[in-house]
Amino acid sequence: DDTSEYWLVFQGGLNSVAMPESTNHHIRDLFTIAHGKGIKVIGFTLTPWGDEGDRRRWSGIAGLQYLEYTRKLVEYTLGRLEPAEALGEYAKKRSVEADAPWDPSEVPDLAVDLYHAPYLRHAEAEPRDVDAMRKQLERDSGWKRKLKGLSEEERAATLDREAKRAAEIPQWFLREELRSFDHIHPNAEGHRRIAELACPHLPATWGCECPAIPEGMASPSESRSAVDQVLLPFYPPWIRGLLGLLGGAG
Repeated sequence: DDTSEYWLVFQGGLNSVAMPESTNHHIRDLFTIAHGKGIKVIGFTLTPWGDEGDRRRWSGIAGLQYLEYTRKLVEYTLGRLEPAEALGEYAKKRSVEADAPWDPSEVPDLAVDLYHAPYLRHAEAEPRDVDAMRKQLERDSGWKRKLKGLSEEERAATLDREAKRAAEIPQWFLREELRSFDHIHPNAEGHRRIAELACPHLPATWGCECPAIPEGMASPSESRSAVDQVLLPFYPPWIRGLLGLLGGAG
């Protein structure tokens, strides 16, 4: 039907978040198949998730690893990672060279950042004790290996940075009032907020009327479509300049 638009609205990947490159690879495959059928893609990032009670994944400095896993999926959806970083070894399975820039078929036409939005994440949560996090890092065998070979100054700076990140982990959890039966799945109010965050980014042809979101509650740096991110270097200078005036070059 040439008079209709067809869209895939995608949000997922959390079940295999601990294998981010593999997960991104399979998501990329899905986007490519959809585009090959003439279907456009809207990619929603993962929503905030985690809880102090989920000790295996989020307790102490262990949460740093899951924070990185999650962000690798989020940043791929938003078009902010190069293929090698997003896909790792799976970049070799692309239909183009492994180190080639993203093809527009491999990324969403529109991307919606749910992960960074204070409307969903508990941005004002009480942080953990930074000194306690630093002591955990200093005692951890894995971090000892990572820090080996650094100068004393570099080691101290890395410990300070990572301890601060570990302390702030609760601020990346889904707000308690938006949870349903666990810390991963939003309740009805959480889904309403997801719809409100997505609405301004949806195609104009959908005719959506978007409610106002409280000031400062959307993602701090709203991403333009992932396709725009990929194509930006190829735009004429005057278009790049205009996009910069409208909100930065990404």
